[in-house]
Amino acid sequence: MVNPRGRYEADVLLLQKALTTLRKALGVAKDDMSRDAVIQRFEYVFELSWKTLQAACALQGVETRSPKESIRRAYELSWIEDPDPWFKALEARNLTSHTYDETLAESVYQTAKTFPALVDQILKKLSQKQP
Repeated sequence: MVNPRGRYEADVLLLQKALTTLRKALGVAKDDMSRDAVIQRFEYVFELSWKTLQAACALQGVETRSPKESIRRAYELSWIEDPDPWFKALEARNLTSHTYDETLAESVYQTAKTFPALVDQILKKLSQKQP
């Protein structure tokens, strides 16, 4: 059985490292290749974000099974100030398999540009409250 505290701490470290890679990709001059790299990195940062929220919820005795549920619980626990940008990020994440469409790819890219600030907020809140 996995230690919930250990899982949470490992998830936080992975999320911090992944966030760094997303920021690095966002720092490159934008062309098709760099846009695609940002989208790919956004995908795994989003996945790690909701799984970190899921692990933090588990430490509070709250079980979540999906990204939406994890976001809702994080909002209820005051780890997220506004769930709407998170739901927009989830929608963008769900569109990533359709990024061959230029319009959708650009939309996901624009969401990915705003995502690091959201992740920073939860990392800050979680470090202050120590779930």
